[in-house]
Amino acid sequence: MLAPIYIALGSNLGKRHGELHAAFEFLRSLNQGLPPIASAIYESSAVGPSSKAYLNAVCKLVHCPLMPYDLLAKIKTYEQERGRDLSAEKWSERLIDVDILYMGELVVQSQELSIPHKLLEERNFVLVPLLSLGDSQYGYVKKESLQRKLASLPFNSLQRTHLTWPTE
Repeated sequence: MLAPIYIALGSNLGKRHGELHAAFEFLRSLNQGLPPIASAIYESSAVGPSSKAYLNAVCKLVHCPLMPYDLLAKIKTYEQERGRDLSAEKWSERLIDVDILYMGELVVQSQELSIPHKLLEERNFVLVPLLSLGDSQYGYVKKESLQRKLASLPFNSLQRTHLTWPTE
């Protein structure tokens, strides 16, 4: 059985909802054609130099056979194909941002890749959708630990939207 992979999605440029839909379909292609399990879509204020609000969500893949660096390569190719400038300033505006949060209990720490994602516990716009998936464990981290982290974070505007995901 494959370990679950949790992926964060974000967009604050262009047709943000359309970008999330396209990313959802991209993730479906990595998940052996099966739709990812997706959180609700949230809107959050920007982090960093941008003033444009983000749409954010987390998806869970349970049928993705890719190894970490292969998955990262596919994600980076996808982001570039969607028009993301991978050399742009950190936290700059972007059409789409796709981040690997967890891959089962795997731990990877390199210059190119950090699993678990090194900033996920500092971002309510990642933790809220992640926890909304209702799992009791994320990678090697228990739900209660992430709930405590979330409770300790400073306020960052975050609202659940009424936007929906593609249906079959």
